[in-house]
Amino acid sequence: MNDVIRTTPKEGLVLDVAKKFIPVPAGTPGIRFRSMKGGQALDEIPAEAKLLILAPDYTDVQRKIAVFQRETGWDVGHRARGKSLEIFARSGMPGKERNAVSILMDLAGRLPFAGDDIREFFDFYNRHIGFSTDGDALGIGTFAPSREVPFVQAGAIEMSPEAAGLTLYIAGPLPCREEEIFEAMMPVLNRYDMGLVKRPRQDEEGSGAARRA
Repeated sequence: MNDVIRTTPKEGLVLDVAKKFIPVPAGTPGIRFRSMKGGQALDEIPAEAKLLILAPDYTDVQRKIAVFQRETGWDVGHRARGKSLEIFARSGMPGKERNAVSILMDLAGRLPFAGDDIREFFDFYNRHIGFSTDGDALGIGTFAPSREVPFVQAGAIEMSPEAAGLTLYIAGPLPCREEEIFEAMMPVLNRYDMGLVKRPRQDEEGSGAARRA
């Protein structure tokens, strides 16, 4: 199934999942996370995502990228950015697109990053979002109007060493109250100490509709 949602942001629900990271002490073993960014349009598959890392040597990382690309066939690569290494993922050929954010998160979850919070965030994404669009792993699959139509999509992500912000788009029209979606997701988010903020829809902008669940 092509994991793209064809409804518009006005019809659906846009949620921001937020997580603050504990600073990683100097000298902690592992790869240093610098940044990650991907996705723009909420109702389209993120076409590209980029991850910036820092390590004394990138030989093992480059090997893992090559193995990942060979095993999955997905469009991933890397390039030097000064002393850092930029890893990128692209969604692929039209009609065969995969979420570029999910591709890069899958790869990132296989790398030995310094800092428990960073690794935990990758674990959360890959366990509860990944390439699934039915919402089951987030606890909201029962609200999906159809199992044949994508219900949840990671539309954008922006991460720094201090915090992560993940934008989720839930396709509408919703078959339930928005509060039921929030309540169903919170057990998973609480497990990872994350916050949830609803963005106003286009028809609500300026009305003060944004709220924290």
